[in-house]
Amino acid sequence: KKCYSSALYFTAAEKLHRISPGRKSAMVLSELYAEKSLSAKALSYMNEALEFESDPRIKSEIYLEAAQYNKNILKDYNQARTYALRASSLQPAWGMPWMFIGELYFESRDTCKEESNFKTFCWAAADKFNYAKSIDTTFTNEADAKIVLCMQIFPTRKEMKKINIK
Repeated sequence: KKCYSSALYFTAAEKLHRISPGRKSAMVLSELYAEKSLSAKALSYMNEALEFESDPRIKSEIYLEAAQYNKNILKDYNQARTYALRASSLQPAWGMPWMFIGELYFESRDTCKEESNFKTFCWAAADKFNYAKSIDTTFTNEADAKIVLCMQIFPTRKEMKKINIK
């Protein structure tokens, strides 16, 4: 790990990428820039890696990694969702992007000031978890556990009446 964080490794990785650019070297640079908290450069190299990749499976994994970076580091949930949808479009039977979007919705409930809207975010999250397990059964147990968690937060009938939801 020490050698990866050295200035020499960083310089060598940049030079190698200039001489022989490709997906792997772009991803290495993306990770190195991310470690230095240089988000714009990290995303730029991640997007460059996407341009080099032609395998839909690998490309969708890179899109999902970009989605996670946008969510966890940049706190840009809209862009994270966009990347996750791109991942899904390349692997329509892969449930992971939909699990990720469900988690985005569930976590973004905290950004809502009104309690009634806060609870309705859980409907959208549960919907995505349900969809994930419907297309990819490897996520059934995880999705079911998250749906149960969402259901505990769903608005009650009384709360739905109060905000005019039927």
